[in-house]
Parts: sequence; structure tokens; C-alpha cells
Amino acid sequence: MQRKGQGKPNNSWQARLRIGIIGCGKVAEYHARFIKALSSAQLIAVADVNEEAAHRFAEMHGVPHVRATIDDLLDATELDVLHVITPPPYHYECAKAALDRGIHVFVEKPVAFTAREATDLYERAAARGVLLCPDFLQLFHPKIQELSALMDSEQLGHVVHVESYLCLNPDDTPEML
Repeated sequence: MQRKGQGKPNNSWQARLRIGIIGCGKVAEYHARFIKALSSAQLIAVADVNEEAAHRFAEMHGVPHVRATIDDLLDATELDVLHVITPPPYHYECAKAALDRGIHVFVEKPVAFTAREATDLYERAAARGVLLCPDFLQLFHPKIQELSALMDSEQLGHVVHVESYLCLNPDDTPEML
């Protein structure tokens, strides 16, 4: 896969996706766990403005490259995908930096704070032939699918707003933990 501004392309179908994470807080633990479970991916780099947290996270997950800033991360490592897991005010700038280098981006919600910023990110991704994927883990959960089908059927009438609170019983949904 050719990326502008990066080193050697990872174009072998047998190659593992080289993934980086920006933001080494609690949510990053979930991302690392799922990345490590994939035989087709490898977590190769992390960055966090709290360098101590980044080093601790990297040591815990066997990540070879640790940086303090998004630019250092992107300049120093050859990534196929960047997971943006920073606090929301930084999502736009981090995603933009990766997209501009031709790197696919998986970003936690919200993608951005304004429609203009979100549109800009999608346009940047399209212009460089890469993907921008917002994280919405519950989208494919059976209960969410059931609710979506119910709303589509209009049995509830025309739904104009939904507010949801997710509560899990670990005994009923161990796959969600």
C-alpha cells in the first residue's frame, strides 16, 4: 500500500498492518488488546504527551517505538493505520496529520467538533485514497441491530431522536469486556 511521505510501502497481501496509537490512556488498552489479537496486525508505535505513560504502555504491550508527539510518531515510523485515542479536542489535528501522510485513520468518537472539520477529514482521506473510520463499537451488536431494524420498520413511528445509555452485565456479554 503506497503512502505519500512515508518510507517503503507495505504492499504485500501477506504483510501485517503496521498500527500506531496516539493517546495511551485507558481506552488505548482496549485497542491494544484487539490489535494484538489479530494475526494480520502489529502494534509498532505509540505516542502520548505524557511520555511516562507512553513508555509504560509500550513496555506493557511490547511496542518498540515510543514518541511524545503526533509529528514525531508519524515522522519516525512507517504506519499503515493510526488509532487516534487522544482526548476529543485533539482528534481533528491528529487525524489530519496522519491522513495528510496517506495513513488510514481509526478515530474514537467524536471524529471532530464541527461539521466543517469532519467534512475536511473525509475529503483529505478521499484525496489520498485512504480510509477515515470513526469508532462505533456497538454498531454491530445484536441488540443495536435489532433496534435499528425496529426503527427502520417504522413500527415506532418516525423516530427523530434516540438517546442511549449502555449498561452491560458481564455474565451476559463477556465478549464486550
